[in-house]
Amino acid sequence: MTSTPSLKKVQAVVKRYLRRKQVLELLRDGQPVPSQISATDLGGLGKELRLARNNISGDEGPEDDNLFTDMSPINYKDGTGLIKAARFVQNGSNEYWMLEYIKRLKQKAKDDIEFECMVLGCFNEEKQLYSIFIHEIAFEYKYRSEKGQLNAGDTIWLTPMDINPRMGLMTLTLSARSRGLKQTVSKSTETARAA
Repeated sequence: MTSTPSLKKVQAVVKRYLRRKQVLELLRDGQPVPSQISATDLGGLGKELRLARNNISGDEGPEDDNLFTDMSPINYKDGTGLIKAARFVQNGSNEYWMLEYIKRLKQKAKDDIEFECMVLGCFNEEKQLYSIFIHEIAFEYKYRSEKGQLNAGDTIWLTPMDINPRMGLMTLTLSARSRGLKQTVSKSTETARAA
């Protein structure tokens, strides 16, 4: 069984914690700490370890010497590639399950389903590609406009047509019932129509 690099890192941290705990128990009980254990093994417990060894052996060492000379510097970029790869996989998984959910909703529905969407912005004006946000399921997706230019903040009604979660594809069209536009009727317009 092969373990992932992240699992190895976690195991190393746990082992270091357990070693450190055992050394602190030895120090608390006044027992000598084995000479094979270094400050690197304990992850920053070097000063306590050096003081304990000096007190046990009776030597008075200089207090201002560098305690962490044997420790290697921390590489903060180590593992960044793994984080980016994991984020890519997670985003792909989220998109897959959202599209699968929409596909199942469409299969269960007798009529076409409609989603109220907000236009977030245009990312390709030539092809009229927009980023939209589907309110009902809190999902951001891309949409090719059928009715021309849209503005950020516009609300449109869209119907999913072809959905393929494995390929990450969904075709959205303007809703037939509301003609793709949010229909807002003010009270003054309603009373004028009633009269």
